[in-house]
Amino acid sequence: IAWGYRNLARALAPRRVYGLQSPALDAAKPLPESLEGLADAYVAEILALQPAGPFHLGGWSVGGIVAQAMAARFRALGHTVGVLALLDSYPAECWRAEPEPDRMAALRALLAIAGYDPESYPHLDSRDKLVDFLRRGDSPLGSLPDAALEGVVRSVLGTNRLVRGHFHGRYDGMLTHVRAALDHQGKNLVADLWRSHAGAVDRIDVPFLHPQMISADAAALIAPALERRLSTHDVATEETG
Repeated sequence: IAWGYRNLARALAPRRVYGLQSPALDAAKPLPESLEGLADAYVAEILALQPAGPFHLGGWSVGGIVAQAMAARFRALGHTVGVLALLDSYPAECWRAEPEPDRMAALRALLAIAGYDPESYPHLDSRDKLVDFLRRGDSPLGSLPDAALEGVVRSVLGTNRLVRGHFHGRYDGMLTHVRAALDHQGKNLVADLWRSHAGAVDRIDVPFLHPQMISADAAALIAPALERRLSTHDVATEETG
């Protein structure tokens, strides 16, 4: 869901950032049958807009899993991938044994997408309460019509299913992992989990919880770190171009 990335996109200005929206937001457009299919559809969208790389890719949470698959697909097609940034995202095998979310869990995932920690709002235990909370806040999700909110829930449930069935192709370049250092106590969720799926792993830790990774405060820390890597890639491209 691209709306959540607005803070990071603004913090990366004047670079132009494009957001990719899940096809499941539209009830008439079901998700592809695999995460590779979703990644391929996104790659096709990007190539229609810009036919040649380098392509810089990023994603938070499940979006990072999709971004890694897109990077592998771009490389398979012979394109150059620049910075691949995964914001507190972990490989698909980490989630196969987790219980599948029900509709209420998917609705509560809207809180995380909006930048709130769902654990801090246990009283939001119905659709009406949750939607009312979002409408009173400053999240763009709060201004969405009911059909679009249903599309977000459909996307959360559908993409969760695709992740469970996904097996990563290897991306042969550098993967930059930005970890929510205040989260995951007692869980072995670390950047090195990506080592078998990437040529190299670059690690950044920031003092936030997972749902806060797309907040304005997090963007103020993350964007400069990404900009340094983007600028380094720009210079290297100019020197070899």
